[in-house]
Amino acid sequence: MVSKAYEKWGRDGDTALVVLNNETKEIIGVAWVRLFKKSDPSYGFIDENTPDMAIAVKTEYRNKGIGTKLLKKLIITVKINGFLRMSLSVDPRNSALHLYKRLGFKLFKAERDDNHIYLLKF
Repeated sequence: MVSKAYEKWGRDGDTALVVLNNETKEIIGVAWVRLFKKSDPSYGFIDENTPDMAIAVKTEYRNKGIGTKLLKKLIITVKINGFLRMSLSVDPRNSALHLYKRLGFKLFKAERDDNHIYLLKF
């Protein structure tokens, strides 16, 4: 299911931001949004007009503010691109949950089956 977030990248609505290590030029963080169809939804699917968000920061670079900056820029980019909201799915045990809540994501739906909660940012 994770490959859904990036396979066939470049569809309408696909937007990504990448953070590079200035010295090594390695990718250390990435955040992206993508639209999905009701017939082929993602974990965080709300509707066909709400992009689903994903973010990843390499372990050794976490807790340094990189994820916060990346997500703040993604939120601005999504708004500039004309979307009124975006969604994400997160395991309630994921330590990044506090980051999402701190940046204004609100609970939309909780699923017991897959143990994920869906957060929505307006």
